[in-house]
Amino acid sequence: MRDSLFPSDDKLPTWLHTTLLLLIVSPFSLFPLWWGMSALVSGHLEPVSGPEPGQYFFGPTALNGTAARLAGVAFIVLGAAFASIAVSFSRFTKDNSVLKLLPWVLLAGFVALSFYIHSQTGAFIAAPPASMP
Repeated sequence: MRDSLFPSDDKLPTWLHTTLLLLIVSPFSLFPLWWGMSALVSGHLEPVSGPEPGQYFFGPTALNGTAARLAGVAFIVLGAAFASIAVSFSRFTKDNSVLKLLPWVLLAGFVALSFYIHSQTGAFIAAPPASMP
C-alpha cells in the first residue's frame, strides 16, 4: 500500500476515517439522490439549477413521465458517483483498481444519460444569455 497523502489521516481509526469521508461527500451526494428518488416516485421533475446561474441540468422546463424518471435515474447515478468517491478514498479499497475507477464510470454514465435525456426532450444546456447593451 502506498504512503498516504496526509500522514495525520493514518492516525485516525478506520471507522472515523470512513465516517469523515462520507460526511464530506454527503452534501454532494444526498441532493442528487433526493432529486432522483422524488422524480422516480412522482414521475415529475421541476427544473434543477445547474452549477452556474441560469443553467439547468435538464432544461428550464419541468419534465414529466418517462423523461422525468430517466432524469431521476441519472441523478441517482450522479449521487452514487459522489458517494463512490468517498469509497474510493477509504481504507477498505486499499489497492482495488475497480473501486478506484468506479466514480469515473458512474460520472460517464450520468453524462451519457443526460445526453440521452436532452436528445429526447430537445432541451440542451445553453450558455447564459449575453448581457444586453
